[in-house]
Amino acid sequence: MKIIEGRPTLVFERKANRNDCRHLNILVDPALTYVECRACGEKLNPVWVLERMIKEASQWKYRLEEYRKIVEKLEQKKRTKCNHCGKLTTVNV
Repeated sequence: MKIIEGRPTLVFERKANRNDCRHLNILVDPALTYVECRACGEKLNPVWVLERMIKEASQWKYRLEEYRKIVEKLEQKKRTKCNHCGKLTTVNV
C-alpha cells in the first residue's frame, strides 16, 4: 500500500498484456471519475463496465432461480408412499 495524494492506495502490478486481458479486476475511482483495469492498466469505458456488471448480475439471478427450483424438487422427494400402509412418509437419508 502506498500513500498517494494523502490517502492510502492499493498498488497492483500489471500482470496482463492489454491485447489478451479480459478486464476482470476493475478499479473504479468515483473521486477521479474513471474506470481502469487493474491487471493491464487500460482505461475502460464506464458504460461498457456498467453493462458487463448488469449482465453478470442477471446471470447470478438466473442461476439462483434455477438452484431454488432444484432445491424445491429435492424437498418434494423427501417424502414417499409407504409400501405397507400407503401413507406418505419422510425418507430418512
